[in-house]
Amino acid sequence: MVDTDLLTSALGDPKVRATALRLARHLGSRDPEDVVQEAAERALRYRGTLRSGVPIEPWLMRIVSRVAIDSHRRIETIPVDDTAHFDRAARADFFQTYALHDAVATLPENQRRLVVLHDFYGFKTHEIASDDGVNHSTVKTRLRRARLALRSALTEQVA
Repeated sequence: MVDTDLLTSALGDPKVRATALRLARHLGSRDPEDVVQEAAERALRYRGTLRSGVPIEPWLMRIVSRVAIDSHRRIETIPVDDTAHFDRAARADFFQTYALHDAVATLPENQRRLVVLHDFYGFKTHEIASDDGVNHSTVKTRLRRARLALRSALTEQVA
């Protein structure tokens, strides 16, 4: 079990906090401050899972990444009746985003994963390639096919 003072000092370290904020932003969090705050709360709650002598920073960054991914997965939906107070442009943006979400959901799992990692999370094609254990050009080709399928799905929704 790790000392609470050591964990608290690591959470208060400006370098650790800055790294956590960058990681939360990189993973697509809309509010990185909230992600870091929730990660700090989880770290304090689960401090018993960290073994003595193990570096705290990687453990904290893993918690930050999981909280950022969890917060990104929580999609808050707005009922259609509640959109009356939006101006026309905001309503159009809302429905375009919803249409894009639906179109991405229709893609096969491997194509959806590529589009989400590259276009939503901002991963580079070489990062995806090394993670998948394939050539960089293979990822580029698959991504192009996924985007063509996405374009086709969006065109079908409009028609």
